[in-house]
Amino acid sequence: MADLNGTTIAATYDCLLKLNDNGTMPTDTVEPVTDGRGTASSLSLSAQRASINLGTDAGDDFIVDTTKLCVSGDANAVGIGTITPGSTLELANSGGQACLALYAFNSASGDPLIKWGQRTDSTSDSVDGDFLWGMGVDKNDSHKFNICYDASGVTEAGDGEVLTITTGGDVGLNTNAPNGELDVYRSSGETRALIRSVNNIGGLTVQGTSSEILFIDVSGSAQDARIVCDGNDLIFKGGSDSGDPTTNLMHIQLSGGRIGIGDLVSAGVSSSAFVHIKDPVSGIYPLFIDKTTSVDPRGLYITYSGGTFATTSNWYAVMGDASDEAFSIRSNGSVMANGSALSSDRDMKENIVDATPKLDDLLKLKVRNFNFKSKYVNKCQHKRIGFIAQEVEEVFPSLVSLEQSTNKSEQEAGIKRRELKQVWEPMIIKAIQELSAKVTALENA
Repeated sequence: MADLNGTTIAATYDCLLKLNDNGTMPTDTVEPVTDGRGTASSLSLSAQRASINLGTDAGDDFIVDTTKLCVSGDANAVGIGTITPGSTLELANSGGQACLALYAFNSASGDPLIKWGQRTDSTSDSVDGDFLWGMGVDKNDSHKFNICYDASGVTEAGDGEVLTITTGGDVGLNTNAPNGELDVYRSSGETRALIRSVNNIGGLTVQGTSSEILFIDVSGSAQDARIVCDGNDLIFKGGSDSGDPTTNLMHIQLSGGRIGIGDLVSAGVSSSAFVHIKDPVSGIYPLFIDKTTSVDPRGLYITYSGGTFATTSNWYAVMGDASDEAFSIRSNGSVMANGSALSSDRDMKENIVDATPKLDDLLKLKVRNFNFKSKYVNKCQHKRIGFIAQEVEEVFPSLVSLEQSTNKSEQEAGIKRRELKQVWEPMIIKAIQELSAKVTALENA
């Protein structure tokens, strides 16, 4: 090891000064320094710099005060607090002080800053453009800690902030003014935050006593959104940009997975339904299924895959209002419409009397052939046979109802459909009975 201690350096410097008559440092003066073993080390002093040249043997190290500073000649490494540095620069501390402290005086123009970059050689002076990345404290912006990138070179801690941490602990990605604990800003492109998971390990875990998981504030939008978990449900909320969104949009119950869509509270999700849709808006459909394919179009498929339930006590579909069922399809295929279509149980009826004669009224009806206009019915344009609702209404007003059309083109044309109630079978039977009575009367005359 070359013994380049303070005494050796001072004595050598003084010796070199004496070599020059005018008392100035000779240019590029080299003084060999050995430890008695012939180690190839030297001290070079000039008016501009002092250089210590170390050999490449294992013992060619420059050590200050045993362990305070070590320059390893064979490893090309520097150690502070260690004499066995394993990296280009290694800091070690066994006491209570920080290994590395950076600061800048308030009067200084620069920030406490560490910079990274890449250079083509090790001899020329570095320039700002060599350092594309930096990490430091921005004295001019509330002492925020920044990681920066600048293609033209980082000179201050406020150059091209990629990540910012405020003194209050808020973190901003691509913004130096985070509005919350974590603020991810993206001025262009598609992805603002991407969380990936491998090996079935959770990509994002949210813990705490607060129920709010995510708040979505879309700049320039009148509506915001929130995702909340109250321990029972995962709740999606929406609302005005002027305050926190409070309108419930969807509930997903954590136990059982039942889903409520619309402005429902957890207790309002029907216990008899797996999916409950609540729609308070008039003039729209709670559920609209649009099949856009032109090949093998199919609609809604309902099946009981868990067993056979061919009874009238199980339903495929039920429709009605708050007080009664209007239409239902039972699992055995039977249909009930208006409470009576295919349900003839005496126990379900009252005010039972014989119907009034129908034959004369039925004879007043005109049976017509016709085609539907293509702008209202765009399929099955063949000739049909049936009634005209307005003509039926003149004879049987109670059998014709005026309904809002579900067809878009009819709605735009302001057309309201006159629908015929499907009660023709009993009326026809009644008329046949009247004809039979007349035939019998003629036969007995």
